[in-house]
Amino acid sequence: MSHLAELSPAVLKVLADNNFEPVELLRYGPRFVGCVVKHGDTEGFFKMVLPHAERLKLAADDYIWSQYDDSERLERRLVKEALFLQFFSGELGGAGFEPQIIALSSTKPVWSLRTYIHAKTMSAWNSDFVFSPRFYETFTPRQAIDFFVRLHEVSPIIPVSLTDLITEFKSTLLGHYRFDRSIELMSQIPEFAGQADHLKAKFAAAKPRYTDYRRVITHFEPYPPHIFALNGQMGLIDWENVGWGHQLQDLSVLYMRLAAKPEWRTEYLQILAEYGYFEGNGRLFWESEMLIQGLANHHYFADGGPIGTAEYDATALEFFTATVRDILAHSEYFKA
Repeated sequence: MSHLAELSPAVLKVLADNNFEPVELLRYGPRFVGCVVKHGDTEGFFKMVLPHAERLKLAADDYIWSQYDDSERLERRLVKEALFLQFFSGELGGAGFEPQIIALSSTKPVWSLRTYIHAKTMSAWNSDFVFSPRFYETFTPRQAIDFFVRLHEVSPIIPVSLTDLITEFKSTLLGHYRFDRSIELMSQIPEFAGQADHLKAKFAAAKPRYTDYRRVITHFEPYPPHIFALNGQMGLIDWENVGWGHQLQDLSVLYMRLAAKPEWRTEYLQILAEYGYFEGNGRLFWESEMLIQGLANHHYFADGGPIGTAEYDATALEFFTATVRDILAHSEYFKA
């Protein structure tokens, strides 16, 4: 784990210039630094994109750039994030989609994108899966869903200059490697192995419908460390992967992280139905995501080591198992 002593002089200078005292380092490189800071008498979260040279240095030691995450593509993603934060903040008058922006650059190389949130992340153990109890105490299911409803309503007014930037990020149901991976993982789980061929056939039959979706602005990673309370509403950081997804994309990712609160999940599903999210192809899209994400998360929790505590891990594993089991038993589209 990184420690505060590892912060470079460049990062320390930015913190000092903004009167931030680092308290806990949550992430350092290769793309950005994120840490808990004291600002006067209060604590908050600070994030900044690292200078280009420092990103490359950290990457050489700790990170393998893949063909999907090379330096040039990363730069485009950071420019995209900067422009979207600028749009959310400037054009929408602070609608709650963006943190407080300290510095912003929309030209390459991006290194001056800096944000500060006068709040703590909603993650426990800095986990991508585990919500702090504070999340459930702060937000109701309706408040969480309404965040994405507002984001979807903004989709038609995104300027052409920004829509061109996000074409490479599309509905995850168009990435057919996810279906192949799901079948492979299913065949490795004793309870479901005998149904792998059945699911493969069902996915193939549904394939033509996966292209028929309403394109909406999608964050793609509404994980606990990215969620904060901003002005009484839910807010998200890390918009570098913003793109076009189906309406249930972000909502399904968030749902898959609610293992600890069955009553929260029940109300969440009721509100999605009330808002009409399951109409048309919605139910198919939702159940497809539940199967794909449920099988992947099952594998992650079963083989990837502890995420939080042993108790939470067991609860999550049972949640993913029960989700897949229920769809295979009752779904109009996937019933075995």
